[in-house]
Amino acid sequence: MANFFRKHVQNFSTIVEPLTRLTRKEKPFTWGEEQQEAFDKIKKILSEKPVLIFPDYSKPFHIFCDASQVGHGGALMQWDEEKKVYGVICYCSRTLSNAERNWPPVQIELGAIIFALRQFKPFIFMSSIELHTDHKPLAFLLKKAETHQHLARWLVELQNYNIKIVHIAGKQNTLADALSRIPHEDLSPEEVDKISELEDS
Repeated sequence: MANFFRKHVQNFSTIVEPLTRLTRKEKPFTWGEEQQEAFDKIKKILSEKPVLIFPDYSKPFHIFCDASQVGHGGALMQWDEEKKVYGVICYCSRTLSNAERNWPPVQIELGAIIFALRQFKPFIFMSSIELHTDHKPLAFLLKKAETHQHLARWLVELQNYNIKIVHIAGKQNTLADALSRIPHEDLSPEEVDKISELEDS
């Protein structure tokens, strides 16, 4: 049941990774403290009210990406000019495979961006997008893409989108900080249904 709500939970795959690990054939089923903590955390999140907004196609979309050695995560947002906050439309996350965890950091970082764009494509494909990241590392990623076959394919894919790079300066503008300023408003059942229809299209 929890997996059904993965797009509405920030960093879902990373949170439940200790539980997902138990489903692998080569791993013994051992329920430890790490699994219990993951279970309790996801149960608590699912019992709370969702903090989501409905997309407004007259405004640009904002994407915040996060990458680690465990997984990729992203948030699709829009800026509320009146309230001066970002509102979350949906989240995406995935756990990295064993092979992907051996990727160089540059590939993991760019992979997170590509993953987020693919997941959010039903919302953003014909819209203006602002990708929030540190400008210098991104420039380095794009430069490296020219000399790496896999990254070069991703660079071509990036060119399919109307993307503007937005520089995040300093520790105060991290993804976690942006997410901490989202508006706490409930969606109506009708709005939730409309978002689900867009995601399934």
